[in-house]
Amino acid sequence: MQKTITNKIRLTLPAIIFFIIGLFVLQVQHKWKRNQVLKWDAFGYHSYLPSLLIYKDWKKVSFLDSILTNYEPSGNKTHRFGFNPVAKTGNVCNQYTMGVAMMHAPGFAIAHGYSKWFSSFPADGYSFHYQKANAYTNLLYASLGILLLTFFLSTYFSSTISAITTILMGFGTNLLYYSYHFSGLSHPCLFFLYAAILYLTQTWYLKPSWLKTFGIGLCVGLCVLIRPIDVLVVLIPLLWPHKNKLTFWLNHWKHIVAIALLVLLVCLPQLFYWKSVTGSWLYYSYNKEVDYFDFSKPHIIQGLLSYQNGWFVYTPLVLVAIAAAFAMGNNTFEKKYNWVLFVFFIPYIYLVFSWHDWFYGWSYGCRALIQTLPLLAFPLAWYIQHLASKQRLQKTIASACFGFILFLNIFQSWQFEKGILLGSLMNEKYYWSVFLSTHKDPKLDRILYLQQQMESEFGW
Repeated sequence: MQKTITNKIRLTLPAIIFFIIGLFVLQVQHKWKRNQVLKWDAFGYHSYLPSLLIYKDWKKVSFLDSILTNYEPSGNKTHRFGFNPVAKTGNVCNQYTMGVAMMHAPGFAIAHGYSKWFSSFPADGYSFHYQKANAYTNLLYASLGILLLTFFLSTYFSSTISAITTILMGFGTNLLYYSYHFSGLSHPCLFFLYAAILYLTQTWYLKPSWLKTFGIGLCVGLCVLIRPIDVLVVLIPLLWPHKNKLTFWLNHWKHIVAIALLVLLVCLPQLFYWKSVTGSWLYYSYNKEVDYFDFSKPHIIQGLLSYQNGWFVYTPLVLVAIAAAFAMGNNTFEKKYNWVLFVFFIPYIYLVFSWHDWFYGWSYGCRALIQTLPLLAFPLAWYIQHLASKQRLQKTIASACFGFILFLNIFQSWQFEKGILLGSLMNEKYYWSVFLSTHKDPKLDRILYLQQQMESEFGW
């Protein structure tokens, strides 16, 4: 009994630690006091809530003029970032889908009630308490994702190895930055949903129930509603390693149908929104001239290896996990799990890096792949378990490497927050000039900027 309690405490510790440290960082930064939470993409995701629930104006969004004046979410008082005119209807369409808004709705409701009845701040959907609630909700989803991921891993590994793995995932990847420093984007929500789908899928195949079926359908539907290309997450329950899978599906066909219907049901509000605003049930809401996929020229090598937000460069922990995935395979489950990884990542990486802005703007690392981190937790945990049987020297070296990865990610998150790392402007020379540095050379910054301008203008 005592051992069971100890194991459960150990399994919850990574999420608790991540959440408490995150609360401290948020309080120290208090970006909501400077209206720095609901900016750019976060502003677009969030704006569904006030437009639908406060202003009842989702077609013309005329209320935005006062919001732009008061909060400047896109850097000035006139730029309606993320809202594109619809020629056919004369309305204005939010280019983002409403999945993030749905997941942030509980926090928004609390902030609205408090602002309306107990606060001197305006109940306008964007003021102090709304921004604070957005940041807290963002952190909460990331922490819950770590909790579910730890419990998923504990089915296959010890509580200690499971906890170590999720500590590494939380503090050794750019999930940290987008949970602590840059709130309101889709990545913590998607990280939570992917972890939830892993956990629910694994338990569903062991002991199916309607509650788990509902959970899988809801989570897959929300993934699609947040980012349509994340429909590929459905490959996890479809390809999950399980004996006699076809027989299992035939015996539980009603559950399969229910999952499909739930996914459609979750996505229906977006379809009704598009129909209401644009006159079409399905609508490409981005500006086709500047926001598009180029499937003939995917930037896969650059997306993985470039100093311009390359996934492996800024999140080296995933290299360890991927190498571990290739190394493991001693039993049937591990081999089949690798098959899930292979079938999922090949098309997913192709789609992510076929986007015209393959480096995803002013980002710390490749933020577009944060949600896939839970899938890599299993091979990482396998590698840590594998290390446990090695000699002390090997374990010491590996521990030192993991420690450096943790330190590097935390330090570089700080560098990016302070403007030392420069997101999409980075190149190899600049990266190594500021490596482990607490300041940058203004001259080098200027040279880098001019080089980037020339590359943009002349296509170099």
